[in-house]
Amino acid sequence: RTTPSDPLTQRFGRLLLRLREEAGMSRLELGRRAELNPSFIKRMEYGLQKPALHSIYRIAAVFDLSGSELLARLEAMAPGRRRSDVIVVLLSPSPGD
Repeated sequence: RTTPSDPLTQRFGRLLLRLREEAGMSRLELGRRAELNPSFIKRMEYGLQKPALHSIYRIAAVFDLSGSELLARLEAMAPGRRRSDVIVVLLSPSPGD
């Protein structure tokens, strides 16, 4: 059984899903290109898994973005949040990190 994640993790998942679908890419293909397990990508897309910093940069590179560009897109999805809020939540430890 999984527990609901914080809103920022859920928002990252929605962004990841949107980027992947816009690129016409399967989870398997994204996983291959980013060197991440497709099941990990699925858990991130569902907002059940916080991405580690290295995962953010690997994912960003697949979409020809820098890590900061990816985070800026995430930030844009939540007007009123400060950039520092985004970074603190994403960098907080996840179980298994």
